Amino acid sequence: IGLGDPADGGRPGGELLGLGDRPYLVSVGRVDDHKGSAMLDAFFRRYKARRPGPLALALVGRVYSDIEPHPDVVVTGEVDDPTKWDLLRDAMAAVSPSALESFSIAIMEAWEQAVPVVVNALCEPTRDHCAHSGGGLWFGSYRQFEVVIDRLVADAELRRRLGASGRAYVQEHYQWPALTTRYARFLEHVVERGA
Repeated sequence: IGLGDPADGGRPGGELLGLGDRPYLVSVGRVDDHKGSAMLDAFFRRYKARRPGPLALALVGRVYSDIEPHPDVVVTGEVDDPTKWDLLRDAMAAVSPSALESFSIAIMEAWEQAVPVVVNALCEPTRDHCAHSGGGLWFGSYRQFEVVIDRLVADAELRRRLGASGRAYVQEHYQWPALTTRYARFLEHVVERGA
């Protein structure tokens, strides 16, 4: 499916989360152990123990797994689309911790907002999207997670480049004009084969 134009309300994401102007990572999707939420939560808590500072984590989506309270972790539950776009737009990066995605709309939506993404290295489809687009980084262990987050925290230009590359990738491959052209070619090919 194609991505529509994001309808953001122009509200600061940090304020919506009660974080003020603190930087934050966002993970959009089911808060579920099967989606990697427990691993992300554990990795982030370990990261914060080793790297005290203002960085926070927002888990945005329907909650299926319990997340213990933590001063730097915000669990929003489900939000409406304008709120989701506002939270994505202002995030330092979007994290997709799942190892079991065939395609991730959440990372495409982050890239639509020119936000870099961080994905689970065990998830080949999302890792491949990051590699082909130049729009994100990946981790396969806590140590890799720490290195990736350290790089993103320290380098605003890297974040800008990754986000811009991801946005260009979405614009080229996943907006309606590109998709309708591909579908038209596919249908023409089917008709030709049937003739």
